[in-house]
Amino acid sequence: MESERLEQMDADIVDLRQLGAALWRRKVIILAVTVAAVLVAYIITATTTPVYQAVATLLIKDPRTTGERMFLDGGSTVVARNQVQNSVEMLRSRQVALRAAERLGHSFGPTDAAFLGFHNSITVQPVSNTEAIRVIVTRPSPAEAADIANAVAAAFIELRRELNRDEITAARAFIEEQLAMAEVQLMAAEQALQEFRLSNSILSPTDETRALLAMLMELESRYLEAERARDEARARGAAADVNRY
Repeated sequence: MESERLEQMDADIVDLRQLGAALWRRKVIILAVTVAAVLVAYIITATTTPVYQAVATLLIKDPRTTGERMFLDGGSTVVARNQVQNSVEMLRSRQVALRAAERLGHSFGPTDAAFLGFHNSITVQPVSNTEAIRVIVTRPSPAEAADIANAVAAAFIELRRELNRDEITAARAFIEEQLAMAEVQLMAAEQALQEFRLSNSILSPTDETRALLAMLMELESRYLEAERARDEARARGAAADVNRY
């Protein structure tokens, strides 16, 4: 057994010596391949354009989830999730990209190749388990990437304000219409009450109370409609219109 082991060790030593000799005979080829690999890596590194990323983070808040309603309203989480997803789709839209390009002084058309490259450099990702969204811009210049990320965020905020303003205008028109109708009905009720008093020299307290209660119920109904519209305005964050309502 001992002799066999020694023979095996000798065989291994011989094999290593043969391998070393073979490598030495091909040393020129090995050296040439190594130098070529280093040169190729250097050329690729020197000629490749560097790429930089800039990140802008947006927090999408729902006014209805603040304060006590955050704990009392069980549907607020679903509403917030929907708002985040809607905001992600809006940030990915061509409309926001075009607005961002205009802010930076570009005059792209929606189908221009330059605009497609501009748009494709923008990546939008929701942050898991939060109400935040990341806007990631990849460009050859770090300053350009940062400018585009900031422009996209500003364009998104501007577009959301415009949409909210349109909704508030529509709600305000509806409220004004309802208030005008309520005013006309109130005047008619007051006129009817006055005529009733004149036609009846003695008006029992019970009948007068009923007439007043009917009028109050009508006014209460109109008030609740206005209050509902005010809550919708508050949900959109329109503080000035909320106070007006």
